[in-house]
Amino acid sequence: MNLTPLLHALHQAENALAQHLLEVAGRHRAEHEVHHVARDLAGWSRRHAEALAEATGSGPDGHPRRAPGDCHPNPVLEAEAGLRLLRDLRQLHLHAAAVSVDWELLAQAAQAKRRPELLRLAQQCHPDTLRQLRWANAQLKVLSPQLLTATA
Repeated sequence: MNLTPLLHALHQAENALAQHLLEVAGRHRAEHEVHHVARDLAGWSRRHAEALAEATGSGPDGHPRRAPGDCHPNPVLEAEAGLRLLRDLRQLHLHAAAVSVDWELLAQAAQAKRRPELLRLAQQCHPDTLRQLRWANAQLKVLSPQLLTATA
């Protein structure tokens, strides 16, 4: 089995997660923790994508195209903004969960194929993805009671 397709898919997923985090950071500047932490977490995914590009010998294509400050959302009512934040955090959680599964697949395949360099890469990057996942989950738990009851 060739691991190249999995490596390329994981590279694309990390780039997409970085882009998604930057978009959420830009859309939710008023939520300072979401804004700043999402930007930091996007950096982790960019570094993962760079490491994957190096591992595959490909270029670092697919980096996020715009900075968080370039995202200008349309003004919306406060309730709609709260619901949008919950939708965004839910999507981030699902996206990070999918990337986490891919890192696990890579780790298992690297062990089976006796590719210690890829196993090390997965062991270095996967914990960051798990932290991204836990952060999104924690934000959902903290913010959902107030946002859902305020809009009900």
